[in-house]
Amino acid sequence: MSLLKSILSSLRRQGSDQAETPHQHLLGELEKSGFFEGLTDEQIERVREAVKQYGAAGIYGEPRCVHADSEDLAEGQLGNFLKRVESFLSRHGVPQLVTAENFSHLGYSVHINGQHYVIWNESEAENAWGLSEVRTLMLLNDLLRSANSSERAYGLYGGNDFHVFFLTPRPRNLVASQPGVAPKDLPYEAHEHPLFETPQFQSASP
Repeated sequence: MSLLKSILSSLRRQGSDQAETPHQHLLGELEKSGFFEGLTDEQIERVREAVKQYGAAGIYGEPRCVHADSEDLAEGQLGNFLKRVESFLSRHGVPQLVTAENFSHLGYSVHINGQHYVIWNESEAENAWGLSEVRTLMLLNDLLRSANSSERAYGLYGGNDFHVFFLTPRPRNLVASQPGVAPKDLPYEAHEHPLFETPQFQSASP
């Protein structure tokens, strides 16, 4: 089941006894929140049509919401993911990414624009998927902060269904306020990930 279909199903189940939020009003609020900044005209039109048809579920798509299978991330594919989101990052001030990766059974680390990031090491191998999710969010936010961007990378779901959701706090809160949106369908910050407080994570945070 696609991400959009899954969220639509959840919204319908949980919002069946609530009044429907006017989609046109939601569009106006998204525009005021800056949700469409950094999107191409084609992308804006696609999102607008999705919101008109599906409401809040319509924003769960690229280029802001990007699938990032944590199994792939943990197995040395972070560089490939970064290529998929580089144009979005560039439109928010992040300079061209120069990356180098070191992946083996002993761990995975990357150099991005001169900065070293540990994704996981040998002692953390059993938690490699979750740590890859958290540390991908952290390094993306490091890049965005360095570019003085207000955009941040949030997580959505986990494991093979993990997504990175680029938002500023205002549209995130706007989505959270929509009737029928389940907690599991809300983007979360890196520090809200269950693994964030583990000793393994704290001892090797980038």
